[in-house]
Amino acid sequence: MSASLFNDSWYKVAELRVSLLASVVVQEQIFRTKKWIVLKDSSNESFFRVSVETFQFLQALTTEQTVQEIWESYVDRFPRQAPSREEVVGLITQLHASNLLYFKSDANAREISRRVDEARRSEWMQRLASLLYFKLPLGNPDAFLSWLNARIPTWLIRVFLLAWVAVVVLGGITVAERFAAVSDRTQAILSVGNIGWLYLCTAGMKLVHEIFHGLVCKRYGGRVRGFGLMFLIFTPLPYVDVTSSWGFPSQWHRMMVGVAGMFVELFIAAAAALVWANTGAGTLNSICFNLMFVGSVSSIVFNGNPLLRFDAYYILSDWVGIPNLYAKAVAQWQHFGRKVVFGLQDDVTEYEDPRAQAILYTYGLLSQAYLLMVTYFVTVMLLDQWFIVGVVTLVSAVFAKVVQPLWRLLRFAASPQVRFNRRRALAIGYGLPLALVAFVAFVPMPCSLSVPGVLESQQFEVAHADVDGRLVRLAKNSGDRVRRDEVIAVLENKDLDSRIRINRDEYDANQMALHTMLYQSQPDLESVRLRTQALDNEYRDLQQRRAALTVKAPFDGFWMAPGIHQSLGGWIARGEVLGDLVDTRSFRFSGVISQEQAQEIFASRIQGGDVAVAGQADHAVGLDDITVIPYESTHLASASLGWMGGGDVPVRTDESTGTQAREPFFVLRGNLPAKLPDGLVALHGLSGKMKIRLRPQTLWAQGSMALRQLVQKRYSL
Repeated sequence: MSASLFNDSWYKVAELRVSLLASVVVQEQIFRTKKWIVLKDSSNESFFRVSVETFQFLQALTTEQTVQEIWESYVDRFPRQAPSREEVVGLITQLHASNLLYFKSDANAREISRRVDEARRSEWMQRLASLLYFKLPLGNPDAFLSWLNARIPTWLIRVFLLAWVAVVVLGGITVAERFAAVSDRTQAILSVGNIGWLYLCTAGMKLVHEIFHGLVCKRYGGRVRGFGLMFLIFTPLPYVDVTSSWGFPSQWHRMMVGVAGMFVELFIAAAAALVWANTGAGTLNSICFNLMFVGSVSSIVFNGNPLLRFDAYYILSDWVGIPNLYAKAVAQWQHFGRKVVFGLQDDVTEYEDPRAQAILYTYGLLSQAYLLMVTYFVTVMLLDQWFIVGVVTLVSAVFAKVVQPLWRLLRFAASPQVRFNRRRALAIGYGLPLALVAFVAFVPMPCSLSVPGVLESQQFEVAHADVDGRLVRLAKNSGDRVRRDEVIAVLENKDLDSRIRINRDEYDANQMALHTMLYQSQPDLESVRLRTQALDNEYRDLQQRRAALTVKAPFDGFWMAPGIHQSLGGWIARGEVLGDLVDTRSFRFSGVISQEQAQEIFASRIQGGDVAVAGQADHAVGLDDITVIPYESTHLASASLGWMGGGDVPVRTDESTGTQAREPFFVLRGNLPAKLPDGLVALHGLSGKMKIRLRPQTLWAQGSMALRQLVQKRYSL
């Protein structure tokens, strides 16, 4: 016996006369090398698993004797394996809830009928209440799938398996070779022009997916009880009911039913990839790309994710030998809370094996974290698309994930189960939520921002070509140190030289004409004088432009122009960048902060900051004189900060430089110390991260500000 011999609820079942229903089918299954008995109600395909010892007790139940009499007799005959009173109460309660017991009393028979009607009403109410997921049954496909399964010979299945391997391998190679094209095409997968094809391909793929689930289930002797539409976020998709596979004695048969849908999806996706790669733009090409996307993403991200209760969840459940894995993981964490937190040392768990417990604890933690993440993203998406629906979903999520757990915790702390640990239970049940609220609302916590940016010289200048010309000489190589007014590069513009010569010739001619008119008193003397003056002004401008063909250093520093030698002998357009002149004696870090981050900085005093340069994260250095430049900008100092350069800042895709941000930002600057840490190599243009420490704030203040900024930015409220 693994639990207490006595139980306060024993009187409720002691005088009952019960037995298993005649419709219950008994099957054996092996889980984790241990034999279990599965009770199956053939009328509704519901299942209930018990141990061999427990089933032997259930076999002893008869309506000719009361539960009290049967239990006492069983204890006398099998004292070591007899269940405790607590276990008998729990067992009869669960079997009663699953409608697997026959009661001799008419009142209990009516209770079973009432439970069946109540379960049906509850199922329909859940369908009506659910906004994100509900099912609409349409019929029973069992006869059709039996007919289809009978016409699929074994040799055809073997041929399909060989074809599957070949097609999936070739399709994977094709996608890998054209990965850049696939990535570009995926960017427009949700465009208005493609959304119709995407839905039709998804619905068609899911129909084949579900048919293969049903066929494999029929192949191993199961029944397919239902077919219909499930609505995922108002999107109708087909489904089949293959719950009969849960009763298969073979673990591998159960797993194959789960694998079947993903198996055929990957085959279709790979075949579609081959057709897409070998066809031109058109309807067939679009359909094949959508099939490839749906089949691969759906199989890997959704059906292949065991943290979601789709195919991979049931496969994992069978593989680790723990049916109903999610519920068992929740129960295991509840056992941890009752035994470790509340001190109920007599609380028992179904799984005493340390390996099984580790699986349950790990899966429970990961699944809850993933569920919260999915809930957040789905809620944000709904708020973006259908604001009212999103608000309702948000309220429902807060109620289900915060209010309900706290209410259950408070009820458990006041329940009779913890009467011997009342003080500890009340302290934890009421004190823990209050302590959590106090911590969130009143305890200041470190507050910081991580800001992307680039390292810049305090004094640097981007050298541009002020005049069109051909690059004929490089006086300095990239990386050379230069002095002020030292020549860096020389350009040549023969057209400019010709214009200067023409200007001088015309100027000389006008001078001679001017002298002649002075002696002859010509009436248009003034016009010739004005023309001569204009030619002189033009000459000075042309000379300045000729001088600009010689690029000189405006200050001492290093000339940085890695690719300039490739332009030697080529034409350089006016305004084209030649290189950078950098003074390496002092540096600053210029970070890019969003409007929301700027508001947060303006509202809280900066306490300090550090910067870590990319590739040298172990050499963080403090910053001085950190300040926000009070001017919005959209031009990034380096393309490496934007998405196109691998950075974090969203940039516009309609221009090629990758330096035009999609939204305005502010620049946050801080000076590096004159003496840098040993090992830190400071180079102009290196990207990095600046960590800004702000005044400590409570988690409530930080969260409420982030929420207000999100609402204001996304919904203009």
